[in-house]
Amino acid sequence: MTIPVEVERFPGVIGTFMGRDALTLASSYLELSAGDTVLLPAYSCKEVLRPFLKRAHVEFYDIQPNLTIDPDEIRAKLHTGKIKALLIINYFGFLQPFRDEIKQLCSERGVMLIEDCAHSLLTEGSGETGDLVIYSFRKSLPVPDGGGLKLNTNGRSVSTKFYPKIYSNALSVLIIAKSTLRVRSSVFSRAGVADRTGDHSPNNVASAKEERLLPLSSFARAGIARASFADIVHNKRRDFEFWLEVCGRSNVAAPVFESLPQGVCPLGFPIRSEDRDSLMSGARSQGIDLMIHWRLPSGSGSECRNSHSLSAQTLTLPIYPDLPPRHREGLQTLLARG
Repeated sequence: MTIPVEVERFPGVIGTFMGRDALTLASSYLELSAGDTVLLPAYSCKEVLRPFLKRAHVEFYDIQPNLTIDPDEIRAKLHTGKIKALLIINYFGFLQPFRDEIKQLCSERGVMLIEDCAHSLLTEGSGETGDLVIYSFRKSLPVPDGGGLKLNTNGRSVSTKFYPKIYSNALSVLIIAKSTLRVRSSVFSRAGVADRTGDHSPNNVASAKEERLLPLSSFARAGIARASFADIVHNKRRDFEFWLEVCGRSNVAAPVFESLPQGVCPLGFPIRSEDRDSLMSGARSQGIDLMIHWRLPSGSGSECRNSHSLSAQTLTLPIYPDLPPRHREGLQTLLARG
Protein backbone atom coordinates (compact mmCIF):
# COMPACT_ATOMS: atom_id res chain seq x y z
CA MET A 1 0.00 0.00 0.00
CA THR A 2 1.12 3.55 -0.64
CA ILE A 3 0.20 6.77 1.11
CA PRO A 4 -1.67 9.07 -1.32
CA VAL A 5 -0.30 12.57 -1.85
CA GLU A 6 -2.49 15.61 -1.30
CA VAL A 7 -2.84 18.40 -3.86
CA GLU A 8 -1.30 21.80 -3.19
CA ARG A 9 -3.97 24.56 -2.89
CA PHE A 10 -6.67 21.93 -2.19
CA PRO A 11 -6.07 20.76 1.39
CA GLY A 12 -7.08 17.20 2.09
CA VAL A 13 -7.62 16.31 -1.58
CA ILE A 14 -5.79 13.18 -2.75
CA GLY A 15 -4.54 13.65 -6.30
CA THR A 16 -5.43 11.15 -9.02
CA PHE A 17 -4.83 11.17 -12.75
CA MET A 18 -8.49 11.71 -13.66
CA GLY A 19 -11.82 12.14 -11.93
CA ARG A 20 -12.70 8.55 -12.85
CA ASP A 21 -9.69 7.38 -10.82
CA ALA A 22 -11.03 9.35 -7.86
CA LEU A 23 -14.41 7.64 -8.27
CA THR A 24 -12.70 4.26 -8.30
CA LEU A 25 -10.81 5.22 -5.16
CA ALA A 26 -14.09 6.25 -3.54
CA SER A 27 -15.78 2.96 -4.39
CA SER A 28 -12.79 1.11 -2.97
CA TYR A 29 -12.87 3.18 0.23
CA LEU A 30 -16.56 2.30 0.69
CA GLU A 31 -15.68 -1.40 0.47
CA LEU A 32 -18.64 -2.05 -1.79
CA SER A 33 -19.70 -5.58 -2.58
CA ALA A 34 -22.26 -7.24 -4.87
CA GLY A 35 -24.83 -7.12 -2.05
CA ASP A 36 -24.62 -3.33 -1.74
CA THR A 37 -26.68 -0.78 -3.66
CA VAL A 38 -25.44 2.61 -4.85
CA LEU A 39 -27.94 5.28 -5.89
CA LEU A 40 -26.83 7.39 -8.87
CA PRO A 41 -28.47 10.12 -10.96
CA ALA A 42 -29.60 8.75 -14.31
CA TYR A 43 -28.35 11.98 -15.89
CA SER A 44 -24.61 11.37 -15.80
CA CYS A 45 -21.79 10.07 -17.96
CA LYS A 46 -20.63 6.47 -18.13
CA GLU A 47 -17.44 7.40 -16.26
CA VAL A 48 -19.56 8.00 -13.15
CA LEU A 49 -21.36 4.70 -13.58
CA ARG A 50 -18.43 2.43 -14.40
CA PRO A 51 -16.53 2.33 -11.06
CA PHE A 52 -19.66 1.34 -9.14
CA LEU A 53 -20.73 -1.32 -11.63
CA LYS A 54 -17.47 -3.07 -10.89
CA ARG A 55 -18.39 -3.53 -7.24
CA ALA A 56 -22.08 -3.10 -6.44
CA HIS A 57 -25.67 -3.00 -7.66
CA VAL A 58 -26.67 0.37 -9.14
CA GLU A 59 -30.07 2.06 -9.01
CA PHE A 60 -30.97 5.36 -10.62
CA TYR A 61 -32.97 8.40 -9.58
CA ASP A 62 -34.38 11.16 -11.79
CA ILE A 63 -33.55 14.86 -11.64
CA GLN A 64 -35.65 17.92 -12.37
CA PRO A 65 -35.61 19.72 -15.77
CA ASN A 66 -33.46 22.48 -14.22
CA LEU A 67 -30.87 19.88 -13.08
CA THR A 68 -31.80 20.07 -9.41
CA ILE A 69 -32.41 17.04 -7.20
CA ASP A 70 -35.78 16.72 -5.47
CA PRO A 71 -35.34 15.59 -1.84
CA ASP A 72 -38.69 13.79 -2.04
CA GLU A 73 -37.33 11.68 -4.91
CA ILE A 74 -34.33 10.76 -2.78
CA ARG A 75 -36.48 10.08 0.29
CA ALA A 76 -38.64 7.66 -1.69
CA LYS A 77 -35.62 5.87 -3.13
CA LEU A 78 -33.96 5.51 0.28
CA HIS A 79 -37.12 3.85 1.60
CA THR A 80 -37.12 1.16 -1.10
CA GLY A 81 -34.18 -0.82 0.22
CA LYS A 82 -30.76 -0.85 1.78
CA ILE A 83 -28.72 1.87 0.06
CA LYS A 84 -25.07 2.12 1.02
CA ALA A 85 -24.13 5.27 -0.89
CA LEU A 86 -25.80 8.11 -2.79
CA LEU A 87 -24.06 10.28 -5.38
CA ILE A 88 -25.16 13.82 -6.24
CA ILE A 89 -23.70 16.00 -9.02
CA ASN A 90 -23.18 19.76 -9.01
CA TYR A 91 -24.04 20.14 -12.69
CA PHE A 92 -22.13 22.77 -14.67
CA GLY A 93 -20.73 24.36 -11.52
CA PHE A 94 -24.10 24.99 -9.80
CA LEU A 95 -24.37 23.51 -6.31
CA GLN A 96 -27.45 21.41 -5.59
CA PRO A 97 -29.84 23.77 -3.74
CA PHE A 98 -31.28 21.03 -1.48
CA ARG A 99 -27.95 19.40 -0.67
CA ASP A 100 -28.22 20.01 3.08
CA GLU A 101 -31.63 18.34 3.25
CA ILE A 102 -30.33 15.42 1.18
CA LYS A 103 -27.32 15.16 3.48
CA GLN A 104 -29.66 14.97 6.48
CA LEU A 105 -31.68 12.19 4.83
CA CYS A 106 -28.49 10.21 4.24
CA SER A 107 -27.20 10.75 7.78
CA GLU A 108 -30.47 9.53 9.28
CA ARG A 109 -30.22 6.28 7.32
CA GLY A 110 -26.49 5.65 7.53
CA VAL A 111 -25.99 6.30 3.81
CA MET A 112 -22.68 7.73 2.63
CA LEU A 113 -23.12 10.85 0.49
CA ILE A 114 -20.74 11.28 -2.46
CA GLU A 115 -20.63 14.84 -3.80
CA ASP A 116 -19.41 14.95 -7.38
CA CYS A 117 -17.71 18.33 -7.80
CA ALA A 118 -16.11 17.57 -11.17
CA HIS A 119 -17.98 20.57 -12.62
CA SER A 120 -17.84 22.82 -9.55
CA LEU A 121 -14.17 22.89 -8.58
CA LEU A 122 -14.00 26.70 -8.20
CA THR A 123 -17.55 27.35 -7.01
CA GLU A 124 -17.79 28.71 -3.47
CA GLY A 125 -18.95 26.02 -1.03
CA SER A 126 -18.21 23.18 -3.43
CA GLY A 127 -17.26 19.97 -1.61
CA GLU A 128 -18.50 21.03 1.81
CA THR A 129 -21.52 18.69 1.93
CA GLY A 130 -20.50 15.20 0.87
CA ASP A 131 -18.88 12.57 3.05
CA LEU A 132 -16.74 11.83 0.02
CA VAL A 133 -16.00 14.49 -2.58
CA ILE A 134 -14.88 13.97 -6.19
CA TYR A 135 -12.93 16.60 -8.13
CA SER A 136 -11.72 16.99 -11.70
CA PHE A 137 -9.00 19.62 -12.06
CA ARG A 138 -8.62 19.36 -15.81
CA LYS A 139 -12.22 20.46 -16.44
CA SER A 140 -11.68 23.89 -14.83
CA LEU A 141 -7.93 24.53 -14.81
CA PRO A 142 -5.32 24.71 -17.61
CA VAL A 143 -3.84 21.29 -16.83
CA PRO A 144 -3.61 18.13 -18.99
CA ASP A 145 -4.96 15.76 -16.36
CA GLY A 146 -6.06 15.68 -12.76
CA GLY A 147 -8.75 14.42 -10.42
CA GLY A 148 -9.04 14.11 -6.69
CA LEU A 149 -10.83 12.59 -3.71
CA LYS A 150 -11.49 14.29 -0.40
CA LEU A 151 -12.88 12.65 2.74
CA ASN A 152 -15.10 14.73 5.02
CA THR A 153 -15.34 11.90 7.54
CA ASN A 154 -13.66 11.05 10.81
CA GLY A 155 -13.16 7.43 9.83
CA ARG A 156 -10.23 5.56 8.39
CA SER A 157 -7.87 7.11 5.89
CA VAL A 158 -7.46 6.14 2.24
CA SER A 159 -4.81 3.60 1.39
CA THR A 160 -4.42 2.06 -2.04
CA LYS A 161 -1.94 1.03 -4.70
CA PHE A 162 -0.80 3.66 -7.17
CA TYR A 163 1.24 3.14 -10.30
CA PRO A 164 4.59 4.97 -10.32
CA LYS A 165 4.18 8.61 -11.33
CA ILE A 166 6.22 8.01 -14.49
CA TYR A 167 3.14 6.32 -15.98
CA SER A 168 0.98 9.39 -15.32
CA ASN A 169 3.67 11.71 -16.65
CA ALA A 170 3.96 9.68 -19.87
CA LEU A 171 0.19 9.75 -20.44
CA SER A 172 0.12 13.44 -19.64
CA VAL A 173 2.74 14.13 -22.31
CA LEU A 174 0.58 12.22 -24.82
CA ILE A 175 -2.46 14.29 -23.83
CA ILE A 176 -0.50 17.51 -24.35
CA ALA A 177 0.78 16.29 -27.73
CA LYS A 178 -2.70 15.23 -28.90
CA SER A 179 -4.14 18.58 -27.84
CA THR A 180 -1.40 20.48 -29.66
CA LEU A 181 -1.91 18.39 -32.81
CA ARG A 182 -5.71 18.36 -32.37
CA VAL A 183 -5.84 14.57 -32.44
CA ARG A 184 -9.18 13.25 -31.16
CA SER A 185 -8.43 9.51 -31.05
CA SER A 186 -8.71 7.75 -27.68
CA VAL A 187 -5.79 5.47 -28.52
CA PHE A 188 -3.15 5.57 -25.78
CA SER A 189 -5.40 7.73 -23.61
CA ARG A 190 -6.53 6.92 -20.08
CA ALA A 191 -10.12 6.81 -21.33
CA GLY A 192 -9.18 4.54 -24.19
CA VAL A 193 -7.59 2.04 -21.87
CA ALA A 194 -10.43 2.20 -19.36
CA ASP A 195 -13.17 1.92 -21.98
CA ARG A 196 -12.35 -1.62 -23.00
CA THR A 197 -15.39 -2.98 -21.24
CA GLY A 198 -18.60 -4.00 -22.87
CA ASP A 199 -21.80 -3.86 -20.89
CA HIS A 200 -22.67 -0.77 -18.84
CA SER A 201 -25.95 -2.21 -17.59
CA PRO A 202 -26.61 -1.66 -13.88
CA ASN A 203 -27.30 -5.38 -13.59
CA ASN A 204 -23.82 -6.27 -14.78
CA VAL A 205 -21.83 -6.36 -11.52
CA ALA A 206 -18.19 -7.21 -12.19
CA SER A 207 -15.70 -8.62 -9.76
CA ALA A 208 -14.25 -6.21 -7.21
CA LYS A 209 -10.61 -7.02 -7.75
CA GLU A 210 -8.26 -4.48 -6.27
CA GLU A 211 -6.70 -2.39 -8.99
CA ARG A 212 -3.91 0.11 -9.14
CA LEU A 213 -4.68 3.72 -9.82
CA LEU A 214 -2.82 6.46 -11.61
CA PRO A 215 -1.63 9.39 -9.50
CA LEU A 216 -1.80 13.05 -10.46
CA SER A 217 0.98 13.83 -12.94
CA SER A 218 3.83 16.21 -12.20
CA PHE A 219 2.63 18.45 -15.05
CA ALA A 220 -0.85 18.81 -13.57
CA ARG A 221 0.50 19.40 -10.08
CA ALA A 222 2.68 22.24 -11.36
CA GLY A 223 -0.20 23.71 -13.38
CA ILE A 224 -2.53 23.73 -10.39
CA ALA A 225 0.08 25.52 -8.30
CA ARG A 226 0.44 28.41 -10.75
CA ALA A 227 -3.14 28.77 -12.04
CA SER A 228 -4.91 32.09 -11.42
CA PHE A 229 -8.21 30.99 -9.93
CA ALA A 230 -9.62 34.54 -9.79
CA ASP A 231 -9.00 35.14 -13.49
CA ILE A 232 -10.52 31.80 -14.47
CA VAL A 233 -13.67 32.45 -12.44
CA HIS A 234 -14.00 35.99 -13.83
CA ASN A 235 -13.62 34.89 -17.45
CA LYS A 236 -16.02 31.95 -17.15
CA ARG A 237 -18.69 34.08 -15.49
CA ARG A 238 -18.27 36.80 -18.16
CA ASP A 239 -18.87 34.32 -20.99
CA PHE A 240 -21.78 32.67 -19.19
CA GLU A 241 -23.51 36.04 -18.78
CA PHE A 242 -22.87 36.78 -22.47
CA TRP A 243 -24.76 33.60 -23.46
CA LEU A 244 -27.55 34.44 -21.01
CA GLU A 245 -28.13 37.67 -22.88
CA VAL A 246 -27.92 36.02 -26.32
CA CYS A 247 -30.32 33.19 -25.40
CA GLY A 248 -32.73 35.68 -23.90
CA ARG A 249 -33.34 36.89 -27.48
CA SER A 250 -33.28 33.45 -29.14
CA ASN A 251 -36.30 31.50 -30.38
CA VAL A 252 -34.34 28.29 -30.95
CA ALA A 253 -32.66 27.74 -27.56
CA ALA A 254 -33.41 28.31 -23.91
CA PRO A 255 -30.87 28.31 -21.07
CA VAL A 256 -31.08 25.51 -18.53
CA PHE A 257 -29.99 27.99 -15.84
CA GLU A 258 -31.76 31.35 -16.05
CA SER A 259 -29.36 33.25 -13.78
CA LEU A 260 -25.82 33.11 -12.45
CA PRO A 261 -25.71 33.35 -8.62
CA GLN A 262 -22.76 34.89 -6.85
CA GLY A 263 -19.97 32.44 -6.09
CA VAL A 264 -20.75 30.08 -8.97
CA CYS A 265 -17.93 29.27 -11.40
CA PRO A 266 -19.79 27.75 -14.38
CA LEU A 267 -18.56 24.94 -16.59
CA GLY A 268 -20.07 25.54 -20.00
CA PHE A 269 -23.47 27.06 -20.83
CA PRO A 270 -26.13 24.34 -21.18
CA ILE A 271 -29.14 25.07 -23.39
CA ARG A 272 -32.26 23.14 -24.36
CA SER A 273 -33.45 23.04 -27.95
CA GLU A 274 -36.04 20.97 -29.78
CA ASP A 275 -33.96 21.49 -32.91
CA ARG A 276 -30.64 20.44 -31.40
CA ASP A 277 -29.45 18.54 -34.48
CA SER A 278 -29.89 21.62 -36.66
CA LEU A 279 -27.91 23.76 -34.21
CA MET A 280 -25.12 21.20 -34.06
CA SER A 281 -25.01 20.94 -37.84
CA GLY A 282 -24.89 24.72 -38.25
CA ALA A 283 -22.09 25.00 -35.70
CA ARG A 284 -20.15 22.17 -37.31
CA SER A 285 -20.33 23.95 -40.68
CA GLN A 286 -18.41 26.78 -38.99
CA GLY A 287 -15.81 24.41 -37.59
CA ILE A 288 -17.34 24.39 -34.10
CA ASP A 289 -17.95 21.07 -32.32
CA LEU A 290 -20.53 21.51 -29.58
CA MET A 291 -20.71 19.06 -26.70
CA ILE A 292 -23.67 17.03 -25.47
CA HIS A 293 -23.83 16.29 -21.73
CA TRP A 294 -24.75 13.44 -21.96
CA ARG A 295 -26.07 10.85 -24.41
CA LEU A 296 -27.75 8.33 -22.13
CA PRO A 297 -28.13 4.68 -23.17
CA SER A 298 -31.82 3.87 -23.63
CA GLY A 299 -31.70 1.17 -20.95
CA SER A 300 -29.90 3.27 -18.36
CA GLY A 301 -32.53 4.51 -15.93
CA SER A 302 -35.20 4.34 -18.64
CA GLU A 303 -37.90 5.20 -16.08
CA CYS A 304 -36.22 8.57 -15.40
CA ARG A 305 -38.10 10.70 -17.92
CA ASN A 306 -36.58 14.09 -17.13
CA SER A 307 -33.06 12.71 -17.46
CA HIS A 308 -33.73 11.21 -20.89
CA SER A 309 -35.51 14.37 -22.03
CA LEU A 310 -32.47 16.41 -21.03
CA SER A 311 -30.22 13.95 -22.82
CA ALA A 312 -32.26 14.36 -26.01
CA GLN A 313 -32.45 18.17 -25.98
CA THR A 314 -29.46 19.70 -24.20
CA LEU A 315 -26.36 21.12 -25.81
CA THR A 316 -23.45 22.89 -24.16
CA LEU A 317 -22.19 26.20 -25.52
CA PRO A 318 -18.50 26.86 -24.87
CA ILE A 319 -17.19 29.40 -22.40
CA TYR A 320 -13.66 30.41 -21.45
CA PRO A 321 -11.13 29.10 -22.41
CA ASP A 322 -12.93 27.38 -25.33
CA LEU A 323 -14.65 30.44 -26.81
CA PRO A 324 -12.50 32.32 -29.35
CA PRO A 325 -14.05 35.45 -30.89
CA ARG A 326 -14.89 33.84 -34.23
CA HIS A 327 -16.82 31.06 -32.52
CA ARG A 328 -18.62 33.57 -30.32
CA GLU A 329 -19.79 35.55 -33.36
CA GLY A 330 -20.74 32.47 -35.38
CA LEU A 331 -22.79 30.90 -32.59
CA GLN A 332 -24.42 34.20 -31.77
CA THR A 333 -25.67 34.48 -35.36
CA LEU A 334 -26.83 30.87 -35.32
CA LEU A 335 -28.84 31.35 -32.13
CA ALA A 336 -30.43 34.54 -33.48
CA ARG A 337 -32.11 32.67 -36.33
CA GLY A 338 -35.82 31.97 -36.12
